[in-house]
Amino acid sequence: VTGLEYSDEIIRRRLVQLMEKKLVTQANIEISDGEIADHYNLSADINLSAPRVSFKHIFLAASDIPQNILSELNSGSDIKGNVFLAGHDFVKVSESSANKLFGINFFTQLNLHAVNRWQGPIASSFGYHWVSLSEYFPPQKLTLQSQQVRIRSALYEKRRKQVLTAQIIKLRDNYRNGWVSPPHLPASSS
Repeated sequence: VTGLEYSDEIIRRRLVQLMEKKLVTQANIEISDGEIADHYNLSADINLSAPRVSFKHIFLAASDIPQNILSELNSGSDIKGNVFLAGHDFVKVSESSANKLFGINFFTQLNLHAVNRWQGPIASSFGYHWVSLSEYFPPQKLTLQSQQVRIRSALYEKRRKQVLTAQIIKLRDNYRNGWVSPPHLPASSS
């Protein structure tokens, strides 16, 4: 057998994708509003917004750190830091956004309850930061309406995988030429 479907990995993958799409389309997967509401009610922990903070910060490179900077800041001293390209004032920043701007674990180093007090030094991949939180926005319960598209997509993807797995298991026993079970499927009986 010399067809491209046997000798060309890219053609073979594309054919598999087309077959998967056909199998899923034939299944006519639908997610009801009731299923979405049930998932929403059973998943209270993931239906919360991320906590957010508004803050200003002073950035200093490791070689520029004066003694007693924290006490000076908390007593009202005006200390100028180094230039920080992303800015010095941030509004309603989530943990993921803060970690993208400042580096991993920056957000978790903040004392979220120390509003209007300077805290630091907080290390980042750039240097050191002294941070003053102006507002803390705790997680809020997200509405069903705001989560409907996300939940529908998640339920559809879960159902799609279930349908695809069931269809492949049903079909694969008809084929013996070089079938290798994907890791998420049980081995073939032939």
